[in-house]
Amino acid sequence: MSYVNPFLDLCRELRHLQDEAEALGLFAGDRDLLDCPTCGLFEDVTAEGLLITSRQLAHPPLDTGLRFHEGSANTFQCPACSRAISLNHQNHGEAA
Repeated sequence: MSYVNPFLDLCRELRHLQDEAEALGLFAGDRDLLDCPTCGLFEDVTAEGLLITSRQLAHPPLDTGLRFHEGSANTFQCPACSRAISLNHQNHGEAA
């Protein structure tokens, strides 16, 4: 009996659910949240699970409507200042 096929099916279903969540504006938690050390734009997640971007901590959080764009693997571009941010080297608040 092989346990590989059920595991692969489960992985495919998880990827499908993450894609659906992202399409709805939800944060799937499959990567770290981003913040730009150049302009201060950062990602946050609301209590409802929505991914937003903001420039300052506020209650309730204020969404700028801007979204970081994924370029190559683990590298994102800030939508405000175009800085490239790498998840491999990012420590929140420090330059990539």
